[in-house]
Amino acid sequence: SQTPKPSPTKKPTDKPKSITYNEVKKISNFCEFEITNIYHADKILPPNTSGFYSYYESKSSDSTYIDVVIRIKNLDSMIKSAEDFLSVKAFYDNQFTYNSFAVLVGPDGNFHMGFYGIEPLMTGEVHHLISVPKEVATGSKSLVIILQAKDEEFHFVSR
Repeated sequence: SQTPKPSPTKKPTDKPKSITYNEVKKISNFCEFEITNIYHADKILPPNTSGFYSYYESKSSDSTYIDVVIRIKNLDSMIKSAEDFLSVKAFYDNQFTYNSFAVLVGPDGNFHMGFYGIEPLMTGEVHHLISVPKEVATGSKSLVIILQAKDEEFHFVSR
């Protein structure tokens, strides 16, 4: 009997796809997504700031957040957390990489992490927060936001 061979591993394409604001990208049986906003701020507030709410504030005076706001529709048959759909990174000056963490906006307009997710065929707003030195957010050198979804890579060229 022959030894079974492993299935070939899918690798990200050598040439990433580009993405712009409000451009919907679809990955069959997984998700649809679009970037609705990208901005930087020392304090990231949820859409609803009435009453009690959670927010994220930079840890030092020389750092800030880049907030990549993405609308995601779950095309899978199961509920998925915000981080299950996309990983997002900032790539600065062709050499420095900064990773994000995802925060889902709940039905109440507040930020939720952990046990909240996006139900099948439902759409959620996800904020991918990237803590960076202020120079990265305000400088003039290249800044590319890299989105990885399954085995596909998309680049948003900020500057």
